[in-house]
Amino acid sequence: MPRQPAPPSTADVLPYLRRCVERSREIPEFQVMVEAEQEVVGRFGTAFRPENLGSLPAETVTDFLREKVNRHWYGLERNAPKIVRDMPALRDGMAILLDDAAPLAERWDAGLPRMHGVGKAIASAMLLVVYPAKCGGWNSVSGEKMAWLGLIPEPWQRRKDGRTYEQINLILLDLADSLGIDLWELDGIWHLVALDHDPRRRRMNQTG
Repeated sequence: MPRQPAPPSTADVLPYLRRCVERSREIPEFQVMVEAEQEVVGRFGTAFRPENLGSLPAETVTDFLREKVNRHWYGLERNAPKIVRDMPALRDGMAILLDDAAPLAERWDAGLPRMHGVGKAIASAMLLVVYPAKCGGWNSVSGEKMAWLGLIPEPWQRRKDGRTYEQINLILLDLADSLGIDLWELDGIWHLVALDHDPRRRRMNQTG
């Protein structure tokens, strides 16, 4: 079995990620994803605002979970029937999670247990489209690659709690600022890191 490449040294992580951003400019599929942000955030960021959740239909949620519609994440639709089976519970959990007046870790831990079938990938995707300048994506790919680069402790990639997400989100905010990109684009950059870590990967998006 071929050995996996070694990660960049700590001092080289930011220059390495800058090179990933430069590479992404030459990948048409990546640029399609970047350009889709305005449309996706415009639609679902509005639909998922706390003040609009009372009338949120199941169809809007199932649309959001589909890769062809969200243009960014694949695999989220696997739990769609379970997620929308109890819409009152889902709306209640989303209202808690997406209430920007409460601390992030607190609303994460209070909101997720109310939403059947919703894990960190879907929850952070919801947060990203509602608060695209404040909340980044946390999924299996981003967590694994942040750990590979030494940006987070390795055990963090298996956690699901709000305090860990809050800490990871601070790192994502700092990285996006340092790289001159937004959190939507940064969430896609982890795929390029994944290709370097495991060249057998060929998917554009991430799930978890």
